[in-house]
Amino acid sequence: MTTWTVQGLYGAQFQVEGGGSTLWPGAQFKVDPAWDYSTSRRTFVFTDDDTSLSGDSNFMADEYGNDSTQSVAVYDAGGTLLYSGRVYVEWSSTFTDPSGTVVHMYTLEIGGTIIGEVATNPLTPGVTYHVSGVNDGMYGADVSTGPLYSTLASMSFDPDHVNTIQGGAYNDSIAAGAGNDTIATEGGADTIDGGAGNDSITFGTGGDCVHGGLGDDYIDDYVGTTGYVWNDTLFGDAGNDTIWAGSGNDLVDGGADNDSILGEDGNDTLLGGTGADTIQGCAGDDSLDGGAGVDLLLGGTGQDTIHGGDGADLLAGNSGNDLIYGEADADRIYFESDWGNDTVFGGGTTTAGGVDHDVLDFSHDTLGGVLVTFTGSEDGTATQGANSVSFDNIEGITGSNLADTVNAAGDASGLRIDGAGGDDRLIGGSGADVLLGGSGQDTLSGGAGADTIVMADGTGHDFITDFDLSRTGALTTDQLDVSGLHDGSNAPVNIRDVTVSDDGLGNAVLTFPDGTSVTLLGIAPATVQAPGMLHAMGVPCLVAGSRVSTPRGPVPVEDLRPEDLVTVRDGPPLPVLWIGRRRVDAAQLAADPKLRPVEIGAGRLGNAAPVRLSALHGIAVPGGFLARAGHLAATGWGGARVRRGLSRSAGGVLYLHLLLPRHALLSVEGLWVESFWPGPMGIAALDLAAKATLIRALPALAGVVWAGDPVQKAYGPPAGKFLRRHQIDRRLCANWSHISRDLTHSDGFVTEAAATHTAFTGMGNRG
Repeated sequence: MTTWTVQGLYGAQFQVEGGGSTLWPGAQFKVDPAWDYSTSRRTFVFTDDDTSLSGDSNFMADEYGNDSTQSVAVYDAGGTLLYSGRVYVEWSSTFTDPSGTVVHMYTLEIGGTIIGEVATNPLTPGVTYHVSGVNDGMYGADVSTGPLYSTLASMSFDPDHVNTIQGGAYNDSIAAGAGNDTIATEGGADTIDGGAGNDSITFGTGGDCVHGGLGDDYIDDYVGTTGYVWNDTLFGDAGNDTIWAGSGNDLVDGGADNDSILGEDGNDTLLGGTGADTIQGCAGDDSLDGGAGVDLLLGGTGQDTIHGGDGADLLAGNSGNDLIYGEADADRIYFESDWGNDTVFGGGTTTAGGVDHDVLDFSHDTLGGVLVTFTGSEDGTATQGANSVSFDNIEGITGSNLADTVNAAGDASGLRIDGAGGDDRLIGGSGADVLLGGSGQDTLSGGAGADTIVMADGTGHDFITDFDLSRTGALTTDQLDVSGLHDGSNAPVNIRDVTVSDDGLGNAVLTFPDGTSVTLLGIAPATVQAPGMLHAMGVPCLVAGSRVSTPRGPVPVEDLRPEDLVTVRDGPPLPVLWIGRRRVDAAQLAADPKLRPVEIGAGRLGNAAPVRLSALHGIAVPGGFLARAGHLAATGWGGARVRRGLSRSAGGVLYLHLLLPRHALLSVEGLWVESFWPGPMGIAALDLAAKATLIRALPALAGVVWAGDPVQKAYGPPAGKFLRRHQIDRRLCANWSHISRDLTHSDGFVTEAAATHTAFTGMGNRG
């Protein structure tokens, strides 16, 4: 006697269209999509003295067969014996699987009781099969001579394995489970669930519903070279999914994480969900919603509706007459050539850490200059040829690389206007505007309010029609931002780098080392020629500052730029995110002694050279604490003293603030001092323009700057605990000095004589 073991199933696990479990010619059925080898299988152990499984030869009399030696023991998935005895084939059915293989399935019985089914090919759960024939005595002859045992195949599908599943031409319902599965269906209205894992799902005709499930899934309806035109519903679910919706009016929801969605043809509804999503509507009148996160949304052709949702989104309607909503945070809306007739609502809300600064960007329009007119605060229109956009709640404009005209005279909110390339005409409103001419010969008018004109290397020869020289404290009302200009050694420019000349018509021309110049119409050269006036207009004074330790060696603090790395005490180097500058002139120093810097003498706290800082600046002292420079000086200890007599210096003091991704201690001439802490006192010392640049550098600080939100919630904890004034005395300072004297430096500062120069530049922080 020989034994054969086959894994099969039983009728209750079939789902027959129309109900029941009986198959007939023309019937369609599937194995339960939840069928799992580990829990659902039925094991048949056959014993026989020959190689074939015989059938029941009499339809009316069960157990009347021609083989009395064949028997079977049937077990469930847990190993429990369900049936045993003489076994016969009661009937058989025939169908073709999606690969084209003809499958024969045999229904078995013991003593008239149906005990299950075995087949010549494994059936895939969820795939629908079409029955072509049945032998059961009613629809055809009984099965008398059955199959060879060796032709029977075991069911082995485990949804948690890596599966390759091919659907058929009918309505399939496939649940793949865990594992990186490959699933493809053909015709019919299919339901597909990829389950966990990074799945590849290709669906076909019929209007399908697909869930990618957990993992980074790829979902596409494109098979070979033919795209299908059906209305599908597709869900990426969690994970970084890529979804091609295909032709038809589809609904796509990317779900959580960073998804890429292409609507292709048809009028699609495309939802990004949470995460940084990329969504393209392509052809058709599409509806796009980025949801939460920093999204890129492109409408394509057609009349699209685009919602950016939460986060600083990048939006473009492309061609067609589009309706665009930026919604929360700082969105940028792009316009290309022939953009159509669009309507844009920038939105006026922010999420935690966000900032409301929405921008219309025409830098991709190459057909001609753009005319932008603000008819009210943050509202207006823009036109270029036959194209137009009506906008609301817009705080910034970026022009094309051609000759643009931006007239914001109707705005009172304060805008940021960037002319980009071309010879532009930029007109500000009555608020505090920021104007950037960009390359080309631009004409700039700030209008009323305290305006800032931003200049950078290679920005051409610009004209300012109404630069306001009236004083606001020590500075002029309008300001030049020359932080983007550099001298021949690539260091930031200062007053010694500026050449003041006459344009021949009595107007002052300021020329910088790279040839960039600005003409101040209506202002005589003599008015702005003095170094003090240039400084008041925003050009920094030349001061040799304390050096900061960086991976490339010590660098003067005034030579640092955003993105430069600096050495920190408790981890790898960190990039500088923002550099703030605050000039305190001689008159202010004389009027308010608290503004005077404190000098830490060379070697007094391990520093190689004297360091000057603001009185409120934190210094690391032995014991793991921070002490304010002013508190050290107030003890009478000779190592820290307030610099007096500075009121006689025309230059005053330039304090610099270095913002890092977190509050940290950095080495200045070997002295560990705190980076900029954006607390209430530090923020209060910044003007409006500095606050704006601070927020652009780190948008999470918007709530701190404008709403007084807690600093630690947005920026993290401080780098150390500060000692109070009463906890510090002269004896303690002397002890700290003694401990610090023999410190070994790994930051490039090794001896007291390494640098004896100093200057009136501090690392101003909180005051």
